[in-house]
Amino acid sequence: MGSNTNSSTLKSKEKELETARGSVNSDEDNKDSADNSSDNSGEFSADNNNNESDDDEDEDDDGEEAEEDSDATDEPQQTAEEEEDEAEYIKGGYHPVSIGDVYSTGRYHVLRKLGWGHFSTVWLAKDQKQPQQEQQSPPVVALKIVKSAQHYSETAIDEIKLLEKVVNANPNNQNRRKIVELKDWFKIKGPNGSHVTMAFEVLGPNLLTLIRQYHHRGIPVPIVKRIMKQVLQGLQYLHDECHIIHTDLKPENVLICVDVDETLQKLGLAPKEIEPSTATPPTVTTTGMSKSQKKKARQKASAAAKANKQTSTKNDM
Repeated sequence: MGSNTNSSTLKSKEKELETARGSVNSDEDNKDSADNSSDNSGEFSADNNNNESDDDEDEDDDGEEAEEDSDATDEPQQTAEEEEDEAEYIKGGYHPVSIGDVYSTGRYHVLRKLGWGHFSTVWLAKDQKQPQQEQQSPPVVALKIVKSAQHYSETAIDEIKLLEKVVNANPNNQNRRKIVELKDWFKIKGPNGSHVTMAFEVLGPNLLTLIRQYHHRGIPVPIVKRIMKQVLQGLQYLHDECHIIHTDLKPENVLICVDVDETLQKLGLAPKEIEPSTATPPTVTTTGMSKSQKKKARQKASAAAKANKQTSTKNDM
């Protein structure tokens, strides 16, 4: 919102009439994190219970959340990604990036492109100087490199101020992890000007992408319940701890966090060991159901159990 369930704009304003635009996926940048994957530690997680009642959802499942394959016709389909306009690589526009480029005094090594938007381009980079306290996480970040025109830079600085407030408001509140985390920021001087660059935790595709993958026929209920619980937890943190009101809540600004191991393997990086899920699959009562209803209920329960092992969601700030 972020998660999960990246990567990216979310307009926010403080209750004391302070208004600013924050983003990892901006309104125009809704493609920025369409291809990302995420570290699962403490991500936006939600309840995968298949029951209609939410009475047993009081526990905060900071585990993993996922897509569901209740039957073959519901399986998500991947869609092709467009590329940004090459004509925007001009003064005031995008910064030209190549695989292998290194930024911030040798700290960030670019591995591949993640996405783009009108506001910026986003790149997966290896963090070669990761702080010691974060060594348990995969050493990768999503670098959001903003266009160099003054109004883009000013918007980015406003975003940074909001994101830093979110990070520092109350580190002990577990719901802080429901909002995308800004890890670092710096400026890149290039042929097209000076570009504000933000380093975020690596995140997955946004909720709109997931909706499209299910062909706009509806995301399975267990996943919807998880996502909604986590979105509300993130909003509560913004309201109670940061005194910020989220004014642009929409699918583009909810990020679905996915297991990072597979992505790192494809990139040739050694994945961190992830403990197997200990979550109990939901039980299904089939008494009084028809044969068809029983089959569907079992499929949903099976899918919900799988959903507990793969992805989580995050609130895009």
